[in-house]
Amino acid sequence: MPLPDVEASLCELERIADAPGMVGIGVGSNFNGVALDDPRLEPVWARISSLGPPVSEHPMLPTFADHLPGYALPIRVGFPFDTTLCVTRMIYGGVFERHPDLRFIVPHTGSAFIGLLERLDHGFHPFHECREHITQLPSVFARKNLYNDTCSFSKAFIEMAVAEIGDDRFLFGTDYPYIVADPSYIEALDLSDVQKQKIFSGNATCLFARRLALADGA
Repeated sequence: MPLPDVEASLCELERIADAPGMVGIGVGSNFNGVALDDPRLEPVWARISSLGPPVSEHPMLPTFADHLPGYALPIRVGFPFDTTLCVTRMIYGGVFERHPDLRFIVPHTGSAFIGLLERLDHGFHPFHECREHITQLPSVFARKNLYNDTCSFSKAFIEMAVAEIGDDRFLFGTDYPYIVADPSYIEALDLSDVQKQKIFSGNATCLFARRLALADGA
């Protein structure tokens, strides 16, 4: 979508609303520094929620990328940071509370977000601004509205994330063409065959089939 241009994005949503095979929408983690919980984007989230397609986020360079010189840090560190910041702001900003049917796919196995869930839940109680727009703990939205790909490729991290969030919230990913990973890294997980099948295809089938059902008026 041509965000942060709200009107152009709404026009694009109408253009693709009934497009054959259209099952999802892609967005960046920020748009020229505009965060996804910015109030100006509220009409976009409302329309996406009514149409039903899941939204897949891909990280963008954080606004402070110029302060990460050398070592490909804007990508290696900046990308997962900006994803984590994006999802955290969307939760605290009440995007998912206002649009409970919105499904959001988070790359790199949630980046750092899942490891910070307990800390984010803790912030809900002592900090007024952390509960100003939501009535439930951040972890509630993490388990209801978020899906995560498996592109961290780390056996220990994926197993931890599945244990924390639930096996119905993970989608197989390869990060092709930048990192080409065959299914072996999922096969090596200490999970049951049923859980692995959910990750390989079952969860995605349910997620995208829901969009097709809504498009067909079911």
